[in-house]
Parts: sequence; C-alpha cells; structure tokens
Amino acid sequence: MVPKEIIKLEKFLLYVLSRHPDEFGLLPDAEGYFKIKSLLQTLHEEAGWKHIRQSHIDALLLMTQPSKFEINGPLIRACQRDCMPAFMIPDTLPKLLYTAIRSRAYRWTHENGIHPTGLPFILLSTDLSMAMRIGKRIDNDPILLTVQTAKAADAGSFFRQFGEGLYLADRIEPATFIGPPLPKEQPDAARARPQQVRQPNETPGSFFLDPLSDPVAQQARKRQQRRDQVDRKKQRRIARKEKERQWKQ
Repeated sequence: MVPKEIIKLEKFLLYVLSRHPDEFGLLPDAEGYFKIKSLLQTLHEEAGWKHIRQSHIDALLLMTQPSKFEINGPLIRACQRDCMPAFMIPDTLPKLLYTAIRSRAYRWTHENGIHPTGLPFILLSTDLSMAMRIGKRIDNDPILLTVQTAKAADAGSFFRQFGEGLYLADRIEPATFIGPPLPKEQPDAARARPQQVRQPNETPGSFFLDPLSDPVAQQARKRQQRRDQVDRKKQRRIARKEKERQWKQ
C-alpha cells in the first residue's frame, strides 16, 4: 500500500508540473522539463512541504507504478502535460511588470539593461510578491525592478506570456525600467591608502627605521667607516714593510 504522504505529494506535484506551474513562478523548457532544484525551492516556499527532498521524489517514482513523472538527470516533468499553459504572444501588455535581480548585478544592469541569466528569457510577473519570490531563489536580498512595458516594447523588447501572470522578455533596455537608487560607490581603500612594503623578516606589528633618516644609525655608520679606514691604512703599512724587508734581502 502506498503511504498517504506519497499520494498527497504526487497530487501536489501533478498540479505544479502539469497544470499550473505559472502559479509558482516555474517555467518549463521546450520539452516540458523543470529543474529539480527549482522545484524543491518552490516546495520549500509552500507550507507543509518544507521537508521535501529529492529522496522523497525518488521514493514517489519507485512506489507509484506506472509513474506519472519522468526524471532526466537534474530535470523532471509530468508524463501528461495536456493541461499545461501554452506560451503565447499577448494581445495587450500590462502597464507594469516586475522582475528581481541579484543585488551585486544592479549597477551593471542599471547601465546595460536587464538580460537573461540562467534561462533563455527574462522572467517577469504581474505580481510584485511573485517577482520577489522568484528573485529570492537566486539571491537572499534581490533588487526589485519595475518594467514599463510600453517603453520597453518601443525600445525593441519582445514579450511572451505563460499562464496568467508570468511573462518573458528577450531583453529590457536601460531607461525602460525603474529601480531603487544606486548605492554609493565605496572608495577603494587599498588604492587610496599607500601600500606598506613588508621586509622579508618583518612580522605583523613590527616596524623598521630608515637608516638614512635615523641619527643613531647614521653615527654608527660613520664610526664603522672610520674603523674600516684605519684598518685599511694599517694593512697598507704592513704590506709596505713586508715589501721593504723582501727587497733588502
């Protein structure tokens, strides 16, 4: 007998993967496959499914025969997909669409526009909260952007619709979307501060005096020079006397 929990999971996955993936911000590829990683992220966003792991999905496929799902490496799809929404070109566009990007990419996006990352198209939503939900799958603190669809279309963006609230775009040009103010650029501390060259035997917290500017070191150096000069004179006298002795012989 198949456990009730497995049957419940099967019904929920059928709803997500074969009927209304758009309700969960999921987008299939051309063959109807979804990334298992994205599916698990979606399940963990839903109450009552946060405990689900891939091992549960594997158990589902083993315990329900014939299986209603197919797994191909990191991908999964429902065997029957007749009720899945189709991609279509919308007759009219909502005035505003929302998408969320990685926070670290915001400055580049602000200057260069929105481009696809990880998918062939940019994924947008009519619902602000859904856009943030999708964005948090790639960044814990994503940046929400509001796309002005009329301006974007005039600038050459091409839109398609999937389900009730999801839209796709090939690109979104700069000045056709709105976002929060850009964060102030932090000065490069390493470049602003002169680099201190550490000597080979130097340890953290130590420092070395410059012998050219230290008076004590200068005096020591002069004394050593005088001693060296005396030694050289002495050696010359000894060498001269030795030559004289040899000449007399």
